[in-house]
Amino acid sequence: MAEPYKDVYIPEELKFPQTGVCHQNKSRPYVIFNMVSSVDGRASLQCSSKTDRRVMAQLRSQVDGVVWGGGTIRTDPIALKLPDDLIPVKLPVGIVWTRSGHLPGGHPLFLHCPRLVFTMAKKRSLGDLEARHLVHYVSSVEEMLFILWQTYHIKTLLVEGGATFNRLLLEQNIGEELFLTLASFLVGDQTDTILQSGLTKPLSLKLRSVKQVENDLYLRYQIIAAP
Repeated sequence: MAEPYKDVYIPEELKFPQTGVCHQNKSRPYVIFNMVSSVDGRASLQCSSKTDRRVMAQLRSQVDGVVWGGGTIRTDPIALKLPDDLIPVKLPVGIVWTRSGHLPGGHPLFLHCPRLVFTMAKKRSLGDLEARHLVHYVSSVEEMLFILWQTYHIKTLLVEGGATFNRLLLEQNIGEELFLTLASFLVGDQTDTILQSGLTKPLSLKLRSVKQVENDLYLRYQIIAAP
């Protein structure tokens, strides 16, 4: 029998602020994380159900941009797709952050339409990607966010990992909300957690909602900025 799914959130619940966030006296997008974890804290793809993927699609349909770290691009064949009933008037922009500049040019994400790529690598290090995509050489992840706001008018940004990129952002006090699917699995191996290693200082979370579908929990948190 096909695995059932249903909408966890109604559209009105996912209307994110459009006014931006003040960061270092500049404006940046409102940043939302979407993560999935097993009960023992592992970020394994086997934990993702059809309902979890529907939540991902719902979030994608409500933001201006979706961003992934280079590690995720190197290991996962992700694609920026939406089901027909969730396609918005303006599709979200696909964005990749890579500190090293090492990206697989044949990845599905790069094959069909131009993407934004931000890197701290040396200029002209991305080869063929520069001919087909909009590449920005930046000095920090904050500079990427300022460019997304000022140049590309991205007011809301969805972060889909991975663990290293999640930590990079949160360590810089970047992030307003966290959507976390707690999947009813015990993975029991050394798969990465949703954050690579620990944060220098713990961040507090304020629970906004808890929803249950089958045996999985869908948690929504407000991220409390560190003082």
